[in-house]
Amino acid sequence: MPADPFSLPNTPVRDPSLHRSNSETWGWQKSIRGSVKDQASNSERRTYLGRAIESSLLSKVLGGVLLVWFIFAARLFWLQSIQGGSFAMIAQGNRIRIIEEPAARGLIYDRNGELLAKNEPQLSVALVPVDFASNKDKSRIIAELAVLIDKPASEIENLLNSTARFSYQPLILKSGLGHDDAISIKLATQSWPGVVLIVNNERSYLTSDVPSLSHVIGYLGNIRDNEVIEYLEKGYQVNERVGRSGVENSYEDVLRGVTGLKQVEVDAFGNSSEIVAQQEPVTGHDIHLTIDYELQDKIESSLTSYLRLYGKNKAAAVAMDPNSGEVLALVSLPTFDHQDFVGGIDEATLTDLLNNKNQPLFNRTISGEYPPGSTFKLVVGASALDDGIISSFQNLLSTGGLQVNQWFFPDWKFGGHGYTNIYKAIAESVNSYFYTIGGGHEEFDGLGVDKLTAYARRFGLGRTLGIDLPGEANGFLPSRKWKESVKEEAWYIGDTYHYAIGQGDVLVTPLQVASWTSSFANGGKLFRPHLAKGYSDESGEYQVVETDYLLGEDLVAPAHIEAIRFGLRRTVTSGSGIALSDLPIQVAGKTGTAQWSSTQDPHAWFTGFGPFGKPEITLTVLVESGGEGSRVSLAIFKDVMNWWALNRS
Repeated sequence: MPADPFSLPNTPVRDPSLHRSNSETWGWQKSIRGSVKDQASNSERRTYLGRAIESSLLSKVLGGVLLVWFIFAARLFWLQSIQGGSFAMIAQGNRIRIIEEPAARGLIYDRNGELLAKNEPQLSVALVPVDFASNKDKSRIIAELAVLIDKPASEIENLLNSTARFSYQPLILKSGLGHDDAISIKLATQSWPGVVLIVNNERSYLTSDVPSLSHVIGYLGNIRDNEVIEYLEKGYQVNERVGRSGVENSYEDVLRGVTGLKQVEVDAFGNSSEIVAQQEPVTGHDIHLTIDYELQDKIESSLTSYLRLYGKNKAAAVAMDPNSGEVLALVSLPTFDHQDFVGGIDEATLTDLLNNKNQPLFNRTISGEYPPGSTFKLVVGASALDDGIISSFQNLLSTGGLQVNQWFFPDWKFGGHGYTNIYKAIAESVNSYFYTIGGGHEEFDGLGVDKLTAYARRFGLGRTLGIDLPGEANGFLPSRKWKESVKEEAWYIGDTYHYAIGQGDVLVTPLQVASWTSSFANGGKLFRPHLAKGYSDESGEYQVVETDYLLGEDLVAPAHIEAIRFGLRRTVTSGSGIALSDLPIQVAGKTGTAQWSSTQDPHAWFTGFGPFGKPEITLTVLVESGGEGSRVSLAIFKDVMNWWALNRS
């Protein structure tokens, strides 16, 4: 068995100089005694002078012996009494270690108490750097260990290199070992100091039936090389797992808890044999989300079914409580399984996810930026009413489009819609009406690009809304200055027309569409969308995360909000959303068909809320390249709202 490089040898402490002096002195004494004996045997007579010389020599010899014994005794006293404590501390330090013990993360629940994320004890193989350093052939051991745990040797080396050589903190290499694997690894590594088996907590997600929650909850991962100093300053260990996405990332400080300390006795190979003392870690806070697990499940299954039916594969849906900004569901497809990241995702799986052309790791609900199409007409209509460009009962004639010099800007309906007010314009999605109020035509003055942008910002466009998830996109609102500097082109009236119907360069996220739809549902308030409802504090008491999520109110006059609301209701009773008229509850909404490519189908939108009289839910659906919004997205909206009416309303 290899010797422990940090234990003291079990032999007496010797001083070579003392040993040499002692030997030389006794040799000298022996030779002197021999001389004295010879003199006594050869002569009976002794002179006074001879006796004096003999007595003097004998005294010197005895004095030297006493001096040597005094020095030896003093040295022995110093070693035992003075330095003995230091040696004992060194020996104790090699036998007793203080190890930081990460706290169990807080649990994650949905709004109804459904457990979504918990912790499970796992058997793991780990390296203890201070012990592993004693191995003579580290490269060979790392190579063999890599084969045993099916992990690249370079990954193990990088982990070791990122940690202090004399650290006692175990570096977890692989978690979730089965009984047989653990035995095999133990037998194979029993002669390798520093390779140990430990029990640690690993995250476990109870969302296998609703994998779209992976984007919401997120997953844990290793601290990256460029983050080491930052996390060390916060009291983390290099090999701790931290929230890398979703709620796990946003609420890392709340979920993590307080690290404990454990004083353990170890053997020569670094294996813990006994806990000497312990300061228990403090478990992180449990978080309760605004998410409705069953609603999330319903939306995901509905999206999946209709995508399959229409031969599509990318979609997003956002459900919110319009009265508070609470996010009830957030579904992005395709998705991934965050359980794959528990204990560290393998390279093959990660490569597949990264190379997938449909980008399953991409959260379309908050990060995807798309032209809003006709859903943007709600904002334009309310803005024109509020700015006095038009009144709610004023009619404009739709003849099939607007002619501007050699350019023609068409309605979607050949021949036009006839005389049109704001209610009809929303219900039938009349393009020429919004061209006119947005950009003006002939004698009619429209809002113009600058006012369009100013009002759009009131409704939360062109900026993040502050949802408590990483990765939220701003969207984009074009301007004259931007086009002149970036595209090196002048701004034309056609740009304003396209802007006014949600086409051209304007981009929004599904979350932003759901948010401004909620503003029309609740009477003109803009709330910050949020996912955390509350948490349990140290005493187990439930605490609300925050109480003020209001970003703005009275975005436009109440009468103008109400006009848009009735236009949305008319969409369902006689317009493009008439297929929703037979739902158990009254709903209101708007279709959207957003052109984005000359070779691909347009994106399909539907956004709305219900019940109309007292709204409880806003639902926005986007199907990428889904075609007409009144087809696939409306069908999904109807399916989900029917479920809501039967199960929640």
